[in-house]
Amino acid sequence: MATATINRLIALFQQSLGALGSTPPMADIEQLGMVVHRCMGAKTRAYHTTSHVFDLCEGANPVQTLAALFHDTVYYQLDGGLPGALVPVLSDVATLTNGALILSDPTEHSSPASTPTGIDQLAQVVHIFGFRFGQALPAFGGMNEFLSAISAVRLLAPYLPPQTLLHIAACIEATVAFRPNAADGRSTLDQLHERLCQLLQESPYLQDAANAHRAALAMVADAAALANRDVGGFAEADPGVFLSQTWLLIEESNKPLAAAGLYTLQEYRQALQRMDGFLAHLNPAAVFQQFQGKPSLEQHADLTRKAHANIAFSVHYLRAKLLPMGVLEALAELTGGDAPISMFLGDFATAVTPSPLPRPDTATVPTDVDAALLQVLAHGRARSSTTDLTASPTAAFIYQELGESGLHVQWDKTCQYFGGSLQALDFLRQCPPRILVPLLESSADTALSRRERLYQLRSTLFAA
Repeated sequence: MATATINRLIALFQQSLGALGSTPPMADIEQLGMVVHRCMGAKTRAYHTTSHVFDLCEGANPVQTLAALFHDTVYYQLDGGLPGALVPVLSDVATLTNGALILSDPTEHSSPASTPTGIDQLAQVVHIFGFRFGQALPAFGGMNEFLSAISAVRLLAPYLPPQTLLHIAACIEATVAFRPNAADGRSTLDQLHERLCQLLQESPYLQDAANAHRAALAMVADAAALANRDVGGFAEADPGVFLSQTWLLIEESNKPLAAAGLYTLQEYRQALQRMDGFLAHLNPAAVFQQFQGKPSLEQHADLTRKAHANIAFSVHYLRAKLLPMGVLEALAELTGGDAPISMFLGDFATAVTPSPLPRPDTATVPTDVDAALLQVLAHGRARSSTTDLTASPTAAFIYQELGESGLHVQWDKTCQYFGGSLQALDFLRQCPPRILVPLLESSADTALSRRERLYQLRSTLFAA
């Protein structure tokens, strides 16, 4: 029988703390496991779940394991605020002001943490992250990781020495992903090392510069390894697997998609468009980190190459998916407005699918077709989804008809329509009839309430 998730979490806490020489009462360990379980089990989560935590803990040392257990406990935007299990731990750390979380100065108000030790702990984590009291926490620049690190330090403080807590916080800081180097070329890990050296030379550590340097090196080496494991999916050999992970992020960060079959054409398109925008502007060189020669130059170059390939493939896939969404959205707009995607494409949850599209004429199929992309479009991503079909027969049909060169031309027009510079009717008039007519007729067959208006639109589009 499989071990329950909560029991796996408890076992990881017990093993990691024990390996660090700490043996808390089992009731305390249970409470730690329950906190993480509640945070990571929120219904808003699809990717940042306990499954992701367990993946990170594979092969990790005790400090990395404890950091992994806590590193995603706070996801403020996704969960709609602090997780309930951590409100008592974090309520004094920041205040919500005009939509931003402002980092509170513990010396200016009374709280359970306003003790010399509590103030020191908070100040040290603030320093590790390069923040300052009174600032607005950057929503996508370490806010969630910072609050997660504070949670880890405060909840583990009764069981571990201050330097180990610092080590755990540093590992969590390194998981703030996709950051560029500083203007002077220093990496984010170089900067973390400098901040740790400063802390280790101060109370309560009082290490000389040489010892502080060595201790900080060891901490950042662990942090770098955990950070690279956290984004390890970018080095997947199978682009279909990477796409499946990307899809979990799309589902997780777009609440309307949780209602399978109810979300609209426009909501679905906007979700894909946001992920396309993110990936298209993501620098592959900023995905994997290197510190003190680890990973080696060759290994780092290989990881970056794989990240580049997966990012490029995913953008390619998303744009191939967005092409039919543009056509369908325009058809909907001109026949009554936005509608549930299932009205036009069928309800995958009950296996009701629209009329099959015609097979492309082999005599006219373009030769510039990416076989791997067509395979995923036609046969599906590597993992199933609860909110979306993994296969995209409509996108596969259009891609086979247009090929690479045609896709790029149509993508430019689709972007103009999405951006509002090309009206729906003009956009459809510029679509190749060999893709527009089958989509229109398939939609008319499926969307019963729009059938008459779709046929009227066809007459308008193809009037002599």
